[in-house]
Amino acid sequence: MTSFAPLSALLFYDITNALLIIYAIVLFILMFRRRKAAIVHNIVFNAVSVLLLVGWHFAGQKSNIGTFVDALPSLVSLWYFLVSKRVRTTFTNLDTVGDRLTV
Repeated sequence: MTSFAPLSALLFYDITNALLIIYAIVLFILMFRRRKAAIVHNIVFNAVSVLLLVGWHFAGQKSNIGTFVDALPSLVSLWYFLVSKRVRTTFTNLDTVGDRLTV
């Protein structure tokens, strides 16, 4: 196996991908439990994903088209979580009902 990128760029790519996978697992757990924190974490996750895609592009790991194609779902999701009333009501109302049930 050969790579056209230096070892440091490849390690940066692999380590940040592993961290994104771990963060995605945490995010899915928050969403399945319908925690209000899932909204903020989803926004942060998608913003970090786009920033890392740009970083990978400048490190030589992603092409122009690959960066755009991979960033598009994160940008749409970021927009959706920022403006959707449905998201806010889904995660906010269930947290308050759950708190009332445990008190």
